[in-house]
Amino acid sequence: MQAAPALLAPGGWLLLEHGWDQAEAVRDLLTAAGLHGAVSRRDLAGIERCSGARRLELG
Repeated sequence: MQAAPALLAPGGWLLLEHGWDQAEAVRDLLTAAGLHGAVSRRDLAGIERCSGARRLELG
């Protein structure tokens, strides 16, 4: 995940599907990798199942 910011276009999102109990850890990893605005979304059962963040720097 540390390499993700360099591979994303400015404004690009990295979205990940993960286990039912991993949302907080994934958000922490996204933030530690230098991505911004880490969020999670719930599936139809109400479980946080997908998390993502975006690269904000230009160029």
